[in-house]
Amino acid sequence: MARVKTNKYKAHDEEWFKAQEQLIAEPIDNTVAYYRKPYIISVIVYLAMLVVTFDYYGAIKGFARLNEWFSFTSLFWSIILSVLIFVGINGARAFALITTVKLMREQEEHKRSEVAYHILSLPLFGLLALELTPEYAIYISVYMGIYIVRLVAHHFLKGYILSGIECQYYIDKFDEQRANYLDKGRSVTFIGPPGSGKTVTGGTVAVTLADQRWEQLQFDYFTESARKDYYIKTMNAEKLKRLQALKESYEFYKEREAEYIPCLVTSIGMQDLQGRYSYTLTPEVYAQLKRVPEYSVLFNDESGREQGCNTSKSVSENVADFYRLNRHFGDFILINTEQGADGNGKYIRKCTDYNVRCYWQEWVLAPTKLQAKFERKKAEFYALQAEQNKKKKLTPEQEKYILQELYYYAKYIATIGFRKIKTRKEGTPEQGAINAEDEYKIIPSRTIYNYDERAYAELYECADEPLALSAWTSLTLNSVVEDDKKTDVITAND
Repeated sequence: MARVKTNKYKAHDEEWFKAQEQLIAEPIDNTVAYYRKPYIISVIVYLAMLVVTFDYYGAIKGFARLNEWFSFTSLFWSIILSVLIFVGINGARAFALITTVKLMREQEEHKRSEVAYHILSLPLFGLLALELTPEYAIYISVYMGIYIVRLVAHHFLKGYILSGIECQYYIDKFDEQRANYLDKGRSVTFIGPPGSGKTVTGGTVAVTLADQRWEQLQFDYFTESARKDYYIKTMNAEKLKRLQALKESYEFYKEREAEYIPCLVTSIGMQDLQGRYSYTLTPEVYAQLKRVPEYSVLFNDESGREQGCNTSKSVSENVADFYRLNRHFGDFILINTEQGADGNGKYIRKCTDYNVRCYWQEWVLAPTKLQAKFERKKAEFYALQAEQNKKKKLTPEQEKYILQELYYYAKYIATIGFRKIKTRKEGTPEQGAINAEDEYKIIPSRTIYNYDERAYAELYECADEPLALSAWTSLTLNSVVEDDKKTDVITAND
């Protein structure tokens, strides 16, 4: 392991921190940048390899032999038939290669097409000129050597090309899903076990829809305002009242746009990548004690425990009315998460268009080489600490410098790739099952918003108590009885 020179460390300035914070807030750009260069280089090398290793000698010899076989026809038709066979074989090879790439993009099995391409890449033209001569033996030996080189290069470059194709596929899928997340629904609940991706999926949907709703609110307000004189002339009181509600909602969100995310109201603190926070979803909102602007997206994480809606018996009448009539109170969109459809409040379920069950999530296109490099950098730091402990310790400034670098390195790695979350659209308990197939939701590995995974830590009833635990004194459960008889515990001060 190479030794790290400590005299190269300099304090990071404010501009460096700003640049790093900006970098880790660009998940799609980072992923594209990471996979684009190897992909482009690999494609260029691959195309060059196909041109260089083409069977030119076999094509010429095979062409001549084909013309001999077709000697019973005129020279013109002999050439035409030879060209057709030539194009047919090359076309089959090209088709097999194109099919392979297409199946790669669609995330489907592509092995058969890949094998077909390799078979069709054999010296088929040269075989037409088969003659047991020393010249032909040399040709076969040389070409088979080139063929092996092509196979090796194909499998070496395929990984980079496949990653580039996958990256573009996931970006396209992400954009496609964002265009119609709710499939005409206005109240959707994401359900599933812990860690299945409910909050990151629901949060991504809520942030995306809030952005879309803000654009729609602005457009509708301006276009409706342009018709105000007409509404006054025709004494259309309903339209004027509607315009007033739009005006108030637009001005409310516009005045605070620099600090808060327009149209996004959430039960947990959320922040977009520009640093703006969401508005707070409180019990007063559900109880109709606080007015919600038009076009708002209400994201209720763990909705079954929220505002006493965990059971139909404890829910108050005004909250029940809100859920029952939410489409009539305003143009709201409700996004909920819950660990199970049965745990959601009865009145929430009645207004839910459908549930989306989340099964599990995985990190796809993770930057394995970058992760390995990060682990090496960590090991170098620990080795440097051990070495310096024997001779001269790292200064606090040097240690801080390295740790800051490692911190942002780890954060950068987390921005590359995508979360692939298996989901299934389901009905609600009242609706019954609906016809739906499993699908995958694709969102960036680093979500397009910030939230605290320990958001509910404030609900931990003993959070303000001193840290204290009992310790086992034996491998049998008898020690539990003994511990019950004494009050000794291990505290943070012990």
